[in-house]
Amino acid sequence: NERLSLRDFINCLDQQSLPRVLQICSGVYFQGSIYELSGSEVCLSTGDLVKIIGLELLCIDFNTLCISLGHFRLVAEDLPYSTIEEIVGLCPAEVDACSSLTFISQNDLIIDNFTLPAGKQLTLLSVEVAKNGERLARCQVVEQNMASAEILLPLSLRGEFYECQGDRGYTLQEIMSSSRLSCRRFRNTNENSGSLLVFSPLYEISAIMHSKYNSVTW
Repeated sequence: NERLSLRDFINCLDQQSLPRVLQICSGVYFQGSIYELSGSEVCLSTGDLVKIIGLELLCIDFNTLCISLGHFRLVAEDLPYSTIEEIVGLCPAEVDACSSLTFISQNDLIIDNFTLPAGKQLTLLSVEVAKNGERLARCQVVEQNMASAEILLPLSLRGEFYECQGDRGYTLQEIMSSSRLSCRRFRNTNENSGSLLVFSPLYEISAIMHSKYNSVTW
């Protein structure tokens, strides 16, 4: 029952999940709320159902006047995450980028008889399912002497976790094709202290809604 603006919903939408049915809760409609579509008079009203069947990317606006296209580095969020599942959820499933997600725990982690000290950087390698059905994050821990070890963390493990700044660069196509990446902030890989970039894609939406007489597509 989460309420989102249409822009926010579309920007984070996985197109593989289409079609999706939305219910209009409220909104402001420019140029009046009655439209002439396919010869039918249509009014978008609170409670109406709209079935989105397709999207087409028309253009991408940037929050800066001039940038050079290329690769963009994801800016780490400074928010705390309360479970391993939440922090792992930052990894874009649509892009082969697991090894680019690094995070730390603000507190010591106790797993069975092993204690992982707070502040150790953990790099996500994969998400696995144990024989008992429990979902686990396989992570790599790198020590100061560059020796590494792997550890399995239950996704349900609670704590205070923070994302670390990564070095991986993403192309514009990768960002726009990922519902998780397209909602994030970036910097140009050539500008470590440059302006934060927020990409605003403009889509044409194909949808079906019910008018008084029949269905129309807009």
